Amino acid sequence: MKIENKNRKKYIILATCIVALIAASGTAFAIYSSQSTNTSENTTPKKSESDDKQSDSIQKDPEVKETRPNTDQPEKPQDNPSTNKNTVSLVASADIVGSSLYIRGGINTPVGINGKCFALLSGPNGESLNKPTDLLQNPGTTDCRTIAIPISELSSGRWKFTLNYDSPDTEGMSNENTFDIK
Repeated sequence: MKIENKNRKKYIILATCIVALIAASGTAFAIYSSQSTNTSENTTPKKSESDDKQSDSIQKDPEVKETRPNTDQPEKPQDNPSTNKNTVSLVASADIVGSSLYIRGGINTPVGINGKCFALLSGPNGESLNKPTDLLQNPGTTDCRTIAIPISELSSGRWKFTLNYDSPDTEGMSNENTFDIK
């Protein structure tokens, strides 16, 4: 009788564990289902009544839609009497990714592609580098193609650089930027 009693206790414990496992699985499934349902409901934006009214009004009469002309104007080149050239502003930035330094930037106004874009770098030990790059013409801007410089070419310390543009009739330079080589 004691042997049967031990087996019976094992079955009861086993059955209790199985019931607890099933209950925990059901609870986890219910929580997961409600979270995924709530997530999908939250990603769909709800329209307000005024949005619905405005959409209906525009669909009935497209002329009702208010339009505003773009009034943003690119910065006008300034005359530089000492060089007899127009001066434009450049923007520039530098990022170190992996084993390379990347210098990016451009001119916020369209200029001719007959010029050249280049970065002038000065190092912590008096080194200087001139890295030319191509121009990329866009309708409203002119970009300088990204310049990639292996870090192995640069000594450790703080470097300064400017991005420059020069053509027969236009010139420009970015503000001085810095980066550190460790």
